[in-house]
Amino acid sequence: MKFLPILIFSVLMSEASAHFLNSKQMKYWHKLLHYRPNLVGTMVSEVDSANFFVSPDGKKSPEKELLSFISLLNSDKAQETVCKFPLRYKWLKQNMTNDWKFTTDSCAVYNSFVQKLDAKNLSLVFSSFYINNPGSTFGHTFIRVSRYRDFHQNELLDYAINFAAEDSKDHIALYMLRGLGGYYPGKFSVVPYYYKIREYNDHEFRDIWDYDLGLNQEQINRVVDHIWEMGSVYFDYFYFTENCSYHILGL
Repeated sequence: MKFLPILIFSVLMSEASAHFLNSKQMKYWHKLLHYRPNLVGTMVSEVDSANFFVSPDGKKSPEKELLSFISLLNSDKAQETVCKFPLRYKWLKQNMTNDWKFTTDSCAVYNSFVQKLDAKNLSLVFSSFYINNPGSTFGHTFIRVSRYRDFHQNELLDYAINFAAEDSKDHIALYMLRGLGGYYPGKFSVVPYYYKIREYNDHEFRDIWDYDLGLNQEQINRVVDHIWEMGSVYFDYFYFTENCSYHILGL
């Protein structure tokens, strides 16, 4: 019987969130915040930074996170919330009944980020393995952001969206062992594309393959907004599972 109050509360939370979003929309909300079912079937976000959530229980409760986010949009912190989480706001505005009239026009830092990338095309880049770097033993995957629809044009002016474990001075054996256990934080970063060319082609003599993703402008904008939201957060990096390819494809 001690689990009955918890069960009732969970049902009430689910019903409250369902008032705003249907089951299909909730699945996309899960995707936006990287929720995955754990071993017992409850949803837990793979993001390990507390500042990614607006609810204290947001990591383990997509329903509470949704309700807290909506509450912020109806408070005096609404514009600040929109600037910090533009993708969540834009998506919710399109998918639920509301009278919000906030825009990102006054979000100076966010707008500077978007203008800097000036994304017109995204391509998936794979660099071949590099045995001298344990983090790249099986290669590395990242996204190239092009300013042109033709992603072959002026590629050295582009940017790269990268996900990698935090640099460590650990011995290679210890690095791999700790990487297997998720002891290193993995973070997204945006760097000039020529940095990656210089690192992989010029210094490490690695082959690079580039595949156009064929996304439309709306889809590209979503990825850019999502990267903005992921800018200051981290995931526990697991060498074989939750690695660069896993999180890049999760965008």
